[in-house]
Amino acid sequence: MRHGYGMNLYVITQPDGGDFDEVNGFVIAATDETEARLLACERPGDEGGHVWVDPKLSECHLIGYTAVVGQDAGILMRDFHNG
Repeated sequence: MRHGYGMNLYVITQPDGGDFDEVNGFVIAATDETEARLLACERPGDEGGHVWVDPKLSECHLIGYTAVVGQDAGILMRDFHNG
């Protein structure tokens, strides 16, 4: 976390984009990549939670910081491919 900002923002995606009834990706507020991946694995689709903690099966990128100091860690957006 950068001084003067809230939580880090991460985008986590499946490189192949996922399939029906799978999560394509998340935007997550977290202190670090490990926490972001663990939060993502709590809300998987049919792909299973293991996808989100394995860097070989998913990509995680820091995309910014929340503007609110004191922001709680958590999933801000879940992109689910309903099928």
